[in-house]
Amino acid sequence: MRALVFAALVLLGLFGSPARADDREDARKEFAAGQAADRRRAWQEAIEHYMRANDLVPHPFAMFNIATDYERLGKLREAANWYERYLDTSSTTEADREKVHRILIELRNRPAQVTVGSTPDGARVVINGIPSGSTPYTGQLKGGMYRIAVEKGRARDWKEVTIEFGEPAVVQFHLPGAGPSHTPQPHVDVPRPAAGTPSGTMRVTGEPVGAMVTIDGMGAGTMPLDVPLAPGSYTVAVTAFGYAPYQTTAVVLPNQETVIEARPTRALGHLAPGPVMPVGYLLGGGGGADVRGSGALYLVEAGIRVFQYDASARVGRVFDVTAVDLLIRYTMGKARFAPYIGAGYSYVSQGFGFVFLGGLRWDISRGDKLGMSLMLESGYRYYTGTAVDDGPVGDTVAASGSVVPLMASLLIVYR
Repeated sequence: MRALVFAALVLLGLFGSPARADDREDARKEFAAGQAADRRRAWQEAIEHYMRANDLVPHPFAMFNIATDYERLGKLREAANWYERYLDTSSTTEADREKVHRILIELRNRPAQVTVGSTPDGARVVINGIPSGSTPYTGQLKGGMYRIAVEKGRARDWKEVTIEFGEPAVVQFHLPGAGPSHTPQPHVDVPRPAAGTPSGTMRVTGEPVGAMVTIDGMGAGTMPLDVPLAPGSYTVAVTAFGYAPYQTTAVVLPNQETVIEARPTRALGHLAPGPVMPVGYLLGGGGGADVRGSGALYLVEAGIRVFQYDASARVGRVFDVTAVDLLIRYTMGKARFAPYIGAGYSYVSQGFGFVFLGGLRWDISRGDKLGMSLMLESGYRYYTGTAVDDGPVGDTVAASGSVVPLMASLLIVYR
């Protein structure tokens, strides 16, 4: 997907929104120019063309290509912004949304160079509770939230730093009077149990995996997390991009495990995509015959398909009279070749009846936009009050009738 160019689709139907014809034509030209620039690896030029196309007629394909080219240029934050705009469009499929969400996570977690300095130099650097060197310090950290602390003598300080999109971070500390006479600033550390003393374990699990966990303000790692702690009460916070902060208090007891199931809620503007109802529109026709020899049947059908259910109307000839069927069908399974059952109401000239049917559905094709199904069907039709000729000219009498049809239908499914 990340190398998607959308060429065929774009040239056939891109920018088919209700915009002025001139705007659509100009948008197509700009999009084609962007593709040509992509082939020359002129990423910035391609972005400019795609942006002009999107300004004329907004379209998710243009947004996706802008995001991809920003990623190629190493401008990951700009890429993420355009991927988010792509997700905000209503025409993206659920599968594409999932893939783009994975891309966004990978971009945010890209490693970045972190430089830690202090005045004076030579301060001890502790990152998420792990001694990492002394100032001036330079290292690589993957995306996430970190607590970077420095200490020299009795002088201490710390800052929370968020690493995102591979962007370098510079953290500078000023430790005036670093020495015995300096009043230390508050320093929070996860109180690991001393050797030989009773301890407990805190386990933090939940969603999203990889969220940052802090305990009493000190970075402890990412979910899922198991950490030994001295007995006591702790404030546990879980943070992740796109989620509202989650915070709770937990008590760790000696020789016991305390389990926290963290479920941060999506922040406003970063709502997770809900399930998409796959609605398809049916159009087709079919024919067959009464197995008892009463005549031919031929019907035209239109309706909708949602999951494994069809609701449709059929119009055609049965018993040499016009019939209108209103049907519900249920397919038992999601395989390409699966049985189905159905029932409905059937109206014929001066009468009505009921239809009970069953058969096999073969999904010949299942495209994202277009599909085709072959329906092989048999069942039972019962009519009452049907008018038939029986007597002098112009006279009719009420009669009952039934049909046991054997028929086949070919349906086109458009989503």
